[in-house]
Amino acid sequence: MSFNEEGVIASFRNPQVTSRNKCLTFSRHTNYFMKHKDEGRNRYIVIGDSPRDASIADQLPGESLKFGFYDGVKAWAKEEDYVAAYDVIIRSGDGNLIVEQLKGIFAFQKES
Repeated sequence: MSFNEEGVIASFRNPQVTSRNKCLTFSRHTNYFMKHKDEGRNRYIVIGDSPRDASIADQLPGESLKFGFYDGVKAWAKEEDYVAAYDVIIRSGDGNLIVEQLKGIFAFQKES
């Protein structure tokens, strides 16, 4: 993600990886991920709205921090599945929380 001067998400960087294209994206862009791994950049932030989205970075070398949006509305979605899949659960109405968390993470990395 790229943020503007006010800290608002302005755009997404490529390759964008989704739960539907994750295997294909990884296979097509293996060099991209390996290059960053070799440069010591092997941490990922995963954001999803279904439990299966949490596995998107499982094929990548390194570590991930997983944020899951749980609204409790989808009949098939069970809260315990989200809790098992994600490190942080964002409940309905708490969407701004993730932006604040990401700002803190990026600010910490800039200081390090």
